Amino acid sequence: MKNLYPIGTVIKVKGLKQNIMICGLYMEMVDGSKVFDYAAIDFPIGYSPDGNLHVFNNEHIEEVLHMGWPNEEHCVYVENLMLFNKEDEYKNTDFDVEGQLKELENEEEVLEEDEYTQF
Repeated sequence: MKNLYPIGTVIKVKGLKQNIMICGLYMEMVDGSKVFDYAAIDFPIGYSPDGNLHVFNNEHIEEVLHMGWPNEEHCVYVENLMLFNKEDEYKNTDFDVEGQLKELENEEEVLEEDEYTQF
């Protein structure tokens, strides 16, 4: 099962000095060639026409600095993504809304180092 952090979560990604804040979930490349778990903007700067939009996956997260609001709407949205998506890692995945809320509230796991992509 894939857990997705809610929008507003501030994180560190290995290989990037700037902290970033998640501003989107399930980001698909325009040409449909690749799907990323997240889009994020520089924190505390926020959106800027001259700024970078970072796209990356769960495994790229080094540390969660501040958790966004994992409310029921977030969990239902993630559940719908998993049911709707045609990618094997999301498709027909069992998703427990209450379990997701508890996991997100308690998670402080450091994930493996990997590269990220920015536009």
